[in-house]
Amino acid sequence: MIPAKVINNTPLTDDIIQLQIEPQAPFDYQAGDYLTLGFEQGDEAAAKDFHRFKPLSIANAPEENTPLELHIRLNQKDDADQAWMSQIAQLKTGDTVWINGPFEQYRLDDNLNQPVILIAGGTGFSPMKALLQQLLADSVQVPIYFYWGAKTADEFYQLDWLQNQAQQHPNLQVIPVLSESDASTMRHGLVHQAVLEDFPDLSDKRVYLCGPWPMVQAAKEAFQQAGLPESQFN
Repeated sequence: MIPAKVINNTPLTDDIIQLQIEPQAPFDYQAGDYLTLGFEQGDEAAAKDFHRFKPLSIANAPEENTPLELHIRLNQKDDADQAWMSQIAQLKTGDTVWINGPFEQYRLDDNLNQPVILIAGGTGFSPMKALLQQLLADSVQVPIYFYWGAKTADEFYQLDWLQNQAQQHPNLQVIPVLSESDASTMRHGLVHQAVLEDFPDLSDKRVYLCGPWPMVQAAKEAFQQAGLPESQFN
């Protein structure tokens, strides 16, 4: 367990914040990893208490002298969650939090030679963004398709950044998908179904997915029916 200094706490939407923190000890991680975060130093038992230390995906790939970036939805599932979310929303520059990790969650394959599909649901964008940053930093030349699903257009809180990356990297395509209909010209529907519409055969694709658990379960089953081997899905 190590202390980390708060660098910035920035609202991204009405209920999502971007927290940037700087670990005060070596913290060697890879794109796709997560950490757990709390507000007081504790022992091993405390670190495993979900109400005190919550798992958060790291939203950026490792880069020297760059703080860790976390995207946090301030949802309130019960009283204990409400207290934790309230406390993290009030963090200020210079405050100290405590982190554990890093812990492995996703890993990019060595020598990728298949088209890559990154799929994010809501704040599942966080680890997918980190994977994308690493792919671009490594100058991976295979086609990369980034699908991001959300209920409303306001939840595409870093879409401008994504689209800017696509302008700079011809092998990257960005596909935002809204699950609720509105007057926008964006694509509508469920994000995993949009993937299947574009790629009815997934047998030669490498797929990474992060989002709400029901979405992950539905997508995994549908993707397997579309020929995606389990070894090519995370």
